[in-house]
Amino acid sequence: MKICEPTESSTLIESFRVLLKGTMGKPNLFIMPYDSDGHITCSNIEKVLSSLKKDFSVDVFELSPFRCIVIDSGRPEKIRDIIKEALWPIYSSGSDSPNLNLVLSASEDIDRKFFTLSEYGLFVPYKTQKYENIRMHSFSHKPVFYRYRLALDKIQHLPAKLESYLQLLFTDCPNHLFKKSEFRASARTCDDFKAEVSIEHRIKHDVIQLAEESKSFNQFKTKHENLQKYFLLNDTCTVACEVPLWLEAGELKDYVEFFHTSDVLTGHIDILRYEKDGKIGIWDYKPKAIIEIDASLQVSLYALMLSLRTGICLKNFICGYFDETDAFLVDPVLIIRHALLK
Repeated sequence: MKICEPTESSTLIESFRVLLKGTMGKPNLFIMPYDSDGHITCSNIEKVLSSLKKDFSVDVFELSPFRCIVIDSGRPEKIRDIIKEALWPIYSSGSDSPNLNLVLSASEDIDRKFFTLSEYGLFVPYKTQKYENIRMHSFSHKPVFYRYRLALDKIQHLPAKLESYLQLLFTDCPNHLFKKSEFRASARTCDDFKAEVSIEHRIKHDVIQLAEESKSFNQFKTKHENLQKYFLLNDTCTVACEVPLWLEAGELKDYVEFFHTSDVLTGHIDILRYEKDGKIGIWDYKPKAIIEIDASLQVSLYALMLSLRTGICLKNFICGYFDETDAFLVDPVLIIRHALLK
């Protein structure tokens, strides 16, 4: 539940700041509803306090029916991550979890719940970052840093479920899952799953031309990041880059049966496009794409994860990988059927 409306939130935040009396240089606030008779609210507050105290000095203020946890620190994102991990729900495969075949066969979108801190409280960092049209956030996800970028002027044309997911990633991505798991979609091979892969090869495609053009764009140190930023700036279809994805075992009834592990599956989409035909395009840049044998499964798993994260039917996705001379398109439903359900 959201603890209050935006106008009420401003008043509540200011009320707690008055209690601080300017005693802290960089106060980060986490305001939670509190009911002394409510086991859940008490338990949640204790979880957050216990986790934060391992790394920070913590103060608590009360304005009934709210409690405000205050941390004086210049590391708001670390604080936010600690709170998210402390409150992150434990998923178990139950009657509400779909099986993989149901996901692949679905013909309509479904409602999906995305954990957000706003359900538990109101986090107020000591400062708010400013950003221009392309909003960027760096994620410290194993094995490297990933710079997630979103073109804000393009998202109003996206399906609402997708737009919401892309926006929430800035504040609610469960970074602890990425740090703990080494089960990455990019490391899966077709041999692992004995996939029979059906691939459409193109020598003319928008992504090929854009990749060729991006070779003269040198804003960053790596070719990958230059290509991604070039797409965002020059391709009307590209809406985001390095999009984080995850899938927990409890979210699919037969997850362990097909993946042979209960570890969290993770990944990052190189290029996310909203194609001209209304399909959601998941693209991965692969130098020497012509000799790739595993990329079709990788991008298809990305589509599966994004479908389950957003509730958007998998039939509305198209996947591909490319370089400056070739592009390869795959249907994620067909790839996953062959790879996992055979």
